Amino acid sequence: MRYGVKNQQTLEKGVRWRKNLNQNLKKRKDKGDETDHLVVPQGILASRGWVKEMELLRGISCIGVVVGHSIVYPHTTPLMDAVNQLITIVVPLFLFLSSFLAFYASPNVTPYGYLKKHTLLVGLPYLFWVNVYIWIPVLTGKAQTPTFLNYLDKLVGGSFHLYFIPIVLQFYLVFTLNGCAWFRRLLYTPWVFAGSLGLMLGIQTLFSAQFRSLFPYFYLTFPAWCFYFVLGAWVARWWEPIREWLMKPWRLIQLAVPFLMGLSVTRTLSQVASFQPLVQVAFLLILPFLLALATCIPKGTFLEPVARYSFGIYLIHRLPFNQFQDLYSTLSPYPFFLISMILQGGIGYGLTWILSRLSCLRWTVGMRIKLKKDRYS
Repeated sequence: MRYGVKNQQTLEKGVRWRKNLNQNLKKRKDKGDETDHLVVPQGILASRGWVKEMELLRGISCIGVVVGHSIVYPHTTPLMDAVNQLITIVVPLFLFLSSFLAFYASPNVTPYGYLKKHTLLVGLPYLFWVNVYIWIPVLTGKAQTPTFLNYLDKLVGGSFHLYFIPIVLQFYLVFTLNGCAWFRRLLYTPWVFAGSLGLMLGIQTLFSAQFRSLFPYFYLTFPAWCFYFVLGAWVARWWEPIREWLMKPWRLIQLAVPFLMGLSVTRTLSQVASFQPLVQVAFLLILPFLLALATCIPKGTFLEPVARYSFGIYLIHRLPFNQFQDLYSTLSPYPFFLISMILQGGIGYGLTWILSRLSCLRWTVGMRIKLKKDRYS
C-alpha cells in the first residue's frame, strides 16, 4: 500500500514538473528570450508573409538599373547626369533587400540546404550569363577570343554589370552562420552595427580613390559592403514596429528632408560608381523616404511584375543594348536614352518572362525547376 501511494505521489510530481516545463517553454517561445536564442518570437513569425514594401523597392531598383545603363556618354545631358548619379544607390539598395529578405524569412535559424539552394538559384544563372556576355561579342565579331587568364578574370571577377552577384553570394555564405546562437547574439549588438558601418566606409574610402591600384577588386568582397548585411538583419528583426512608424501621418513629408539631403550628396560624387563612401551616406539618407513611400503605394501596380522578374531583367538587359546600340548611336541624347531604355527593359522583361515558363531553361533567370505538385512563387 505504501509502495502504491509513493508511486502515485511520484507520478503526480512528474506530471506537475512536465506541465510546468511545458508552460515555461511556451513562455520562452512567446517572448523569444536569450535562453532559446530567438530574435523574433514565434507569434510574430507565424503572422509574417509577403512584404509589399520590399517587393516594390525591388521593382524600383530594377527600373533604376535599366535607367542608369541607358545613360551612356556622350549621349547625355546635365539632367541625365544627375539621374545617373542618383542611380548609384541601386547596388546598396539591392544588397539591403537581399539581406532583409533572408533574415525576414528565417530570423532564428538557417534553413536546411539554404546555401546549396541559393547557390543554384543565383550562382548558376550568373555563370551562364557571364559566358553569354563573353562569347556573344566573339561570335559576332565584335571582340577577340579572350585568353584563358582574361576569361578566368571575367568569370570570377564580377565583370560587366554583374558584379552585384558575387557580393550577394558572399551574403548568403555568411547568412549560414545565422543558425548559431552566438552569431545572432553578436549580430544584434550596437558595436557590430557601428563597427560594420565604419569598416565599410573605411574600405571604400581607402580603395575607391588613391589606393585603388593596390586592390582594384575590393568592391567584390563582403567587408566592403558588410554594413548592408547587418542593416538588413536589424530592419528585418524589427520590421513590424518600423513599418508602423513609417505609416504615421506626415511621416513621408518629414522624411523628405533627409531625402533631399541625400540627393544633394549624390551631386557631389567624383565618379558614377556605387562603391564610394558618399554613395552610402546618400543611400542611408534616402532609404527611410523610399520605405515610407513604398508603404503608400497600393498593391497591384506595375512594379510587382517588374519585381517578380527583376533578377532575370538584371541579368539580361545589357545584352540587347550591347548588340544593337550601334544602330542608333548617332541620335541625340534623349532619343538615344529612350530607345536604350525600351530596348533593355522590354527585351529584358520579355525574355525573362519566356525563359521562366520553359521548364528546361527557367533556371537561367533564377527560378527553380517546377516539380509535380510544386509551384514557384
